[in-house]
Amino acid sequence: MIRFVPWSEVGTITVSPGDNVVEVGAFELAEGADTLWVRMTNTGTQGPWPWSYGILSFKTDEGQPLGSIKAYNSFDGEVFRLGVGLPPSVRAGVLTFEPRGFNMAWIRQGNPWSLRFEAQSGGQSVTNTYWSRVPGTLAPSNEGDSINLDEGGITAFVFQQTDDTALITSDGIVWSKYGMVRCGEPYGDSVGSQSSVELRGGERTPYGALRLQGPSDTANSSPAIRVNRGGVVVWDLNYDGSATFRSSIAANDLELISSDPQFYRATPDGEDYVGPSLSIVDEIVRLEALVKELYEKLRMNPDGGWPVWDGNEDVINSNIAKLRQI
Repeated sequence: MIRFVPWSEVGTITVSPGDNVVEVGAFELAEGADTLWVRMTNTGTQGPWPWSYGILSFKTDEGQPLGSIKAYNSFDGEVFRLGVGLPPSVRAGVLTFEPRGFNMAWIRQGNPWSLRFEAQSGGQSVTNTYWSRVPGTLAPSNEGDSINLDEGGITAFVFQQTDDTALITSDGIVWSKYGMVRCGEPYGDSVGSQSSVELRGGERTPYGALRLQGPSDTANSSPAIRVNRGGVVVWDLNYDGSATFRSSIAANDLELISSDPQFYRATPDGEDYVGPSLSIVDEIVRLEALVKELYEKLRMNPDGGWPVWDGNEDVINSNIAKLRQI
């Protein structure tokens, strides 16, 4: 929400006959400011007086660094801008008003020209009411103020946090020194009403972890990770630990563990399994060895071994033929 900040009162003058350049009052520009806005208001009684304009300027020890401008008479108040796009090296000065000669004729006839001046300084795009601008840096005037964008957005080539803990580069890479991206409620909240996703790496522990948690009312069989291709779900990894694949799984080995609760130990990050495990590859090798040994035993008697049916009808017919020869 934008806060209203009043103008700074500089001074009120009454132009007298013979006045050339009238000093209105002292004013100091904000640090880094390159623009001075001045509101000039006629405080007299409205009438048919043909007041025209005067020359408005801001003078410092280095001259008139913001230039000068025609300031026209207004009973309602009108804002004029002084600035050339460069911040002056001397910020303290005095606001001046130089009435034109044709206005003096009316003043000499007893028509006073009274004017009130208010001012504020800042940059060409933003005022120091909310911002402090120095070359290369734009910051809130009051340190610690937040920026609230009800509408619109921020466009930047690079975003970098002041302490170098976060960076969004021009090529779209998002980097975080502490290596965590979080969506939803904090991971591990057992009564959360939102899903929680955390991507952790860098200096976070454990490194390289993708953590997902559903709301407290999420069904265990609901997918935590889903892969969809061509409108078809090809892979689901569910919250209860089950998974569904529409195709084969390729792996060097698969390890089976027990579901017995006694083999699980609670840790700050969840649970660790401390029970026995079974390697599928090792078990297949062991079973192959047992089958080979069984075949060898079956071939011990009679000579030439016992015929073993492998589903082939030829083996059955051969055995029948042998029986007929006995």
